Amino acid sequence: MSRDTDAFDIFVVEDETLLVMDLEDMIEHAGHRFAGDAASLQEVMDGSSAVALKKADLFLVDMQLRNNSNGLQVADHLREIGDPLIVFITANPAAIPDDCGPGDAILPKPIYEASFMEALAYLQKGESLGCVPDKAPSDLRVSERLKKRWNAAS
Repeated sequence: MSRDTDAFDIFVVEDETLLVMDLEDMIEHAGHRFAGDAASLQEVMDGSSAVALKKADLFLVDMQLRNNSNGLQVADHLREIGDPLIVFITANPAAIPDDCGPGDAILPKPIYEASFMEALAYLQKGESLGCVPDKAPSDLRVSERLKKRWNAAS
């Protein structure tokens, strides 16, 4: 898939408000756009975020969310309405299936700005080139699903 612009519109699904604020700063510092945020599956599904959800092409999704919801449920819902990039952000990467489940990649917490910037640059390169970039950042675990998507686009 080739992108029309180099910047991502990034929607964050995370229940820790301070982390959302930090991510928003890092997203904008990296030259991307913060599309919005939600703290649970219910907030993603309730319709108030519909415009932001449609606009977003990259989702950063925590695993443990409010209202007993989780990132796998959010990713499943997002897959029902489109095919965005989904990156799980979690302190417990082992809780995610080896193939990333319905996600495309995993970025472990704590999230450091340098590794976050590297991960976004790698994802941006893969999306814009439509092929798997040479080397993924060490903190980013990329799914075979995403690699196939990129290779299919070339």
